[in-house]
Amino acid sequence: MNNLYEQKYKEALGWMQKLYDGLHGATKEDAEHYFPELKENEDEKIRKQILSFLKEFECDHYRNLDFSSWIAWLEKQGEQKTNTDVPTREVILSIWDLGNEWKEITNGCISTEYGTQLNYIQKHWHESEYYSKEKQGEQILANSAKTCKIELKFKAGDWVVHKFGFVWHVDSFDKKNYQVSNGEGDDCYFKISKQDEFHLWTIDDAKDGDVLVCDSKYGQQIGIVKRYVGKFGGCDMCFKTYCFVDWEGNFLVGEHIGSRDIHPATKEQRVLLFQKMKEAGYEWDYIDNKLLYLD
Repeated sequence: MNNLYEQKYKEALGWMQKLYDGLHGATKEDAEHYFPELKENEDEKIRKQILSFLKEFECDHYRNLDFSSWIAWLEKQGEQKTNTDVPTREVILSIWDLGNEWKEITNGCISTEYGTQLNYIQKHWHESEYYSKEKQGEQILANSAKTCKIELKFKAGDWVVHKFGFVWHVDSFDKKNYQVSNGEGDDCYFKISKQDEFHLWTIDDAKDGDVLVCDSKYGQQIGIVKRYVGKFGGCDMCFKTYCFVDWEGNFLVGEHIGSRDIHPATKEQRVLLFQKMKEAGYEWDYIDNKLLYLD
């Protein structure tokens, strides 16, 4: 009789597993209540996704980092019959989220002068929403969310700089995130709770080879800047440039651009500059930061 019951349960479980991904809300919770294995399978799915994530970066993007011990450890968990030594669901999800945050913030870079993806995860995982749920309880977190209001540091139209040096334009925002884009045409978002990792772009953030725009009553100047020189030729805020497009759309080599309203260039402004550059017979060397004349 027991064997017959076990067989029927397995058949019912198999049937429910086929329906599980399409369930939502209370129906999904009821299914997990009667078939606890369904929730365990969800955790197993996450474990496999993290494994796939680590293997992808080990092979293609992060060859200078050894993820083999992480991969071996996660694979070992799949071989065990019990979950006693497996990290909680909350810990795994927080690591997963932070790994994706790193990819968005750095645009997939291997590492930066401020550290690596692993450094970022180790530093911030205690701040993650999943860790908070695990330590404080979901109800406490929900109550805190209702009473805690975060004041926005930025508004749509601002240019901001992440602590790793990446520059973004704030396109819009909602209750949780800032939607941002850069001059290369990439877009993503960052959480409002992470806004202290950013600051408003200023002239001090400009670097050799950056494409900047000077707005004034005469129009726009778009140029690749070499260095900030301050006052020059009656202008209080000027840059020495490699080249630029002036207010009338002419392409000029060298000289200076400046105004009181200076900011990074959008994708459209960059396209215009490089189009004018090509028409004038020049090309920009991104590696050595120099302007090349094509004979």
